[in-house]
Amino acid sequence: MVYYVTYRPPLDLEIRRQVEEQLNTLGGRQIRGSFWAISKRDLLAARTVLQKLSPLLLRRTREIRKLDLANGKEQKDLGSLIIIAYKATKDMKKEKVRNWLRRAPCLRLSPGVYAFPQRRFFDKTGRLVNAGSFWELVRQFDEDAVIIPRLVVVNTKAVDRLIDETGRRVVKETTKIIEGYKTLFKKASQDDVNRQHAVEIARRIRRRFVTIKKVAAIYEEWLKLDLGSTVMKPYPAMRKVRLMLEEKYGTPSW
Repeated sequence: MVYYVTYRPPLDLEIRRQVEEQLNTLGGRQIRGSFWAISKRDLLAARTVLQKLSPLLLRRTREIRKLDLANGKEQKDLGSLIIIAYKATKDMKKEKVRNWLRRAPCLRLSPGVYAFPQRRFFDKTGRLVNAGSFWELVRQFDEDAVIIPRLVVVNTKAVDRLIDETGRRVVKETTKIIEGYKTLFKKASQDDVNRQHAVEIARRIRRRFVTIKKVAAIYEEWLKLDLGSTVMKPYPAMRKVRLMLEEKYGTPSW
């Protein structure tokens, strides 16, 4: 049986090269970046090599497994996942990819390796990015990118880490939104920005806010995260900016 492993590559390029050489020696097959295929007989040795690099072990199943995150259960199950792995190229528009990832409810397994739920989530607005649309995007930049469905996490102790990291990404994004509103408020109150530019910035920040709310709602349904209080935090800063712009420029259309 073939297993798949991904890990957080070391920042030191020489150490990263050594890790890849060790995995090659074990007979591993590098698929894209830090995403590898490993035979069952070499799993123990590979995990030893990667023990300090947050390895995540996956295998493919015939059936579609459901999420099982029962409280108190030692071995939690994320259910079946769709894994997309790509390698950044020189012509890759990284900012475009980052913008798509902001709209993508997914798990970040390692740089360039993302996991989407096997079950498609419903988004009537079309603003969110699912596995299919993200796959189409990365294929524009990396023709050798891979997509593998029906993968499940084997080392289930890593599940809590992945979920916690996902929640922290939502917190980080909402913090950036709040900071954006505060910066806009300061610039507009000091006349460092004109009406048109201020309204454009406000609209852009609000779009990010609407997006993270939708993404957080998927995480609440999919990963059972409680993000309600987190996505409420930008409202005071948003209201403060709105009132200031109304008073200064008249009612802005945003």
